[in-house]
Amino acid sequence: MTALRFWLVLLQLSGLAWASNAEYVLKAYGLKIARLQINHDEKKHSITVSANSLVTNKLFPQLNNHYLIKYRENYQPESLTRIIRQKHLSDTVVTEFDFEKGLAISTRKSDGSVSSYTIKSGTRDVFSFLAFVSTGKAASGNYALDGNGLTWTALLQEKQYEAIKCTAGKFQTRRYALQLRKPSGVKAPYVDMVTHNILSEDGNMILWVGENKLLVSASVKRRGITTTWDLVKFEP
Repeated sequence: MTALRFWLVLLQLSGLAWASNAEYVLKAYGLKIARLQINHDEKKHSITVSANSLVTNKLFPQLNNHYLIKYRENYQPESLTRIIRQKHLSDTVVTEFDFEKGLAISTRKSDGSVSSYTIKSGTRDVFSFLAFVSTGKAASGNYALDGNGLTWTALLQEKQYEAIKCTAGKFQTRRYALQLRKPSGVKAPYVDMVTHNILSEDGNMILWVGENKLLVSASVKRRGITTTWDLVKFEP
């Protein structure tokens, strides 16, 4: 399992749980490989996500990234702040969304560079989209995602209800399948490992969403590798 594949798994899963406070352990090959902590304050319309390594070696490089998402009605983002602390990369990137003008503006702290690009009226970033799915109100269909300057299509499909057991207990959930598609012939821009690897066309995700806007479990299968996300504790 390469480092890239490992972090693709981690980052595909980050930002999926939207209880007030939730903690998860990612597992692959029987190993506990990472911890995710998520705080969702609906009153302030904000989501914070932290991704931290539990194993650090050639296969699992060090990761200590933090994300702050401010959103408006219907989980459309106002801003996304990424504090990136990865091996060989340290930066802070802030993206602001202006839906009235149909523009997003991204600023890098490391070099002061600023870039802008067009966005569609229904666009969400990865984290706000997954928060929207976790409400249980997202219908099957296609959704627009901002992929670091590219508009991706999220193909969401509602599945059956299932009982799921994890470390935190047993839950009744609704199952969802998710696939992502980018514009053909265009290379995906890189900003950070999380959002870059979550936007992958060769992976399949299954999400189990319970009550209280909580993702109870997730499974990611990519190139024969399956990783699961175990909910260890939460506070509704």
